[in-house]
Amino acid sequence: FSLFVEDRWVVNKKLTVEAGLRFDRDGLARQNAIAPRLSFLYLPLRNNATIIRGGIGLFYDRAPMSVGYFGQLPERTVTTFGADGSSIADGPRRFANRVGARLHNPRSVRASLQIDLPITKNLTGRIGYLQRSTIDDFIVDSIEGLGEGALVLSNLGRARYRELQLLAVYDNPITGKWNASYVWSNAQGDLNSVDNFLGDFPAFVVRPNEYGPQPFDARHRFLAYGQLRARYDIDISPLVEIRSGFPFSLAIPCRLFISR
Repeated sequence: FSLFVEDRWVVNKKLTVEAGLRFDRDGLARQNAIAPRLSFLYLPLRNNATIIRGGIGLFYDRAPMSVGYFGQLPERTVTTFGADGSSIADGPRRFANRVGARLHNPRSVRASLQIDLPITKNLTGRIGYLQRSTIDDFIVDSIEGLGEGALVLSNLGRARYRELQLLAVYDNPITGKWNASYVWSNAQGDLNSVDNFLGDFPAFVVRPNEYGPQPFDARHRFLAYGQLRARYDIDISPLVEIRSGFPFSLAIPCRLFISR
């Protein structure tokens, strides 16, 4: 069950404020969540082309259905073999599935600030910053004892994402519309998230949990694309993307549109 109310207040021609409040009832976690949000839009100059936007809000994630039946999943039995592949170094050790204290819905605080400003008649720039901090995330950790162990599902996970964006848009009736952006981002969090074990491709080995870079962490990303308006209603759209954090590959896509 969800309910959301919002109000937009036009203070004057330069300032607009929006405030919202969301209520969610999660039956799986048996939790009522109230999440306020606040944003603004400000025009500091008379040309109305320079725009400052910002906002902050509290967001709750729903508990996945897999969390509800975690304790009913098949238990694991782990045997560690020696270097020769036949001698047993440890085990067999049985790992029971256990759920920690009462689970809560993961929540995050998201804040952003963005400035759009005209550089020339045809060129517009943008500077933006976004940050998201998450707590009470679902993680799975292993606990080992004498001859047995346990996989424990808990709400002890946390994560943080930060992003700085620089964007330029050039629009000219002759050369077309072009966009170029650079994004610096940083994604940190607990590596034993519940998705790694209850998703479509679950991990076979449960390692001790660590806090570090997320698999999708790409520190640098440059993207440029545009549209060339040619004769006979032909549009050509080239695109170039360069980013870090992933294996290198070279791709040169080009789309051709012909209108009749």
